[in-house]
Order: sequence, then structure tokens, then C-alpha cells
Amino acid sequence: MPSKEYYWKNRDKCLSQSIDWHKKNKPKGKESKWKQQGIKITHEEYVALFNKQDGKCALCFTPAEELTKSLAVDHSHTTGNIRGLLCGSCNQALGLFKDNIEVMKRALFYLHDNT
Repeated sequence: MPSKEYYWKNRDKCLSQSIDWHKKNKPKGKESKWKQQGIKITHEEYVALFNKQDGKCALCFTPAEELTKSLAVDHSHTTGNIRGLLCGSCNQALGLFKDNIEVMKRALFYLHDNT
């Protein structure tokens, strides 16, 4: 059985094993990639958010199993608050718009008027 199929059939068991492994094997004195980027989230919080979003990108709803990379932790660069987990494309799109809501609204109207 392919690993993706096994994972989704045994998701709770796999997540539990992953959390246990990370607790035992976390490098001493080395920060996580999230902490290096100034994002305050634990592995357990990531897993909880992943489950809350049903393992999908918060914007386009693409399942994590269809992605080549794990879902990215999206956060406000102003407040530092975590907003959700996004696929690479959606995360990059928000970054390219620099989280500017007015520009994003104009993009929405542009697409609506020119489709």
C-alpha cells in the first residue's frame, strides 16, 4: 500500500507517532524553522491547526497529500499572529501582495471584470 493511502487510513496513529518522534529527536539547542522565522508555534499546535483545517490549505482547500511540500504556517508580519496553514502557492501569493487588502480587492475586481 502506498504511504499516502496508509497515512490517511491511519492518520491519528501516524500523527501521534510523528509527535512522539519529534519530542524524542528534537535537536538540543537548535531552533525549529518556525522559530528561526519568528513564528511562535509548536509541533503540537501545527498538528492541531492541520486537523482543524482537515489537512487542507486554508485558501484553496488543496489537500496536503496532493502537495510536494508541507503546508506553510501563515502569519501576520505586523502582529505575528498565526492565521492558518497554506499551500506554497497561496502563501507566496499573499506574500507577493504584501498582505495589502486594498491591492487584493483590486485584484479581485480586476479578475471579475476581465474573465
